[in-house]
Amino acid sequence: YITREGAVIWMRAATEVAWAMWLDKVGKPWQYEPSAFRLSSGRRYVPDFYLPDEHCWHEVKGRETDEAMAKYGEFANDHACKLITIAYIEQCLGLTYREVLQLAKDIRDAYNRSKDTAA
Repeated sequence: YITREGAVIWMRAATEVAWAMWLDKVGKPWQYEPSAFRLSSGRRYVPDFYLPDEHCWHEVKGRETDEAMAKYGEFANDHACKLITIAYIEQCLGLTYREVLQLAKDIRDAYNRSKDTAA
């Protein structure tokens, strides 16, 4: 993802790229995966976004597996956190999931082309 300031941030999923775009669109400052946490179970957890103005974490879930949701639940018990689902991203951006995936691919391809022409 390329931020408004021109920084390149590699994100793990198209849904995370879509959420970063929405946060930028509405002017909410964010940080991507700035911290890792050790959960009470001993597992490591890295939430997706931190919104410093709101002192809140956003976790974007494309697939809500039992394992992923258990880790999210454990984290959310101890921290201010909001679960961001595909349906919510579609609602915010006014795009279907397929369109979100295509948009993320287009952003990645444009960045790769810009790197190729700069080399």
